Amino acid sequence: MKADLSLLLYHYLKVNDEVKAMILDVDTQRGLISLSTKALEPEPGHMLKNPQKVYEKAEEMAAKYQINH
Repeated sequence: MKADLSLLLYHYLKVNDEVKAMILDVDTQRGLISLSTKALEPEPGHMLKNPQKVYEKAEEMAAKYQINH
């Protein structure tokens, strides 16, 4: 999801929801992990419109992301 939508995430995600995301970076010095659901979207906005489709295609999209980055 885009960073500018982060304030609206509470409309879509709740505590204890399970989500799939791609780990983009691990900063061990600062103890931070960068996650992305956008990297798993077949088309922009699918995480908000059809999260189940994103989850179903997550592994396929993650493989494509890794090849292209």
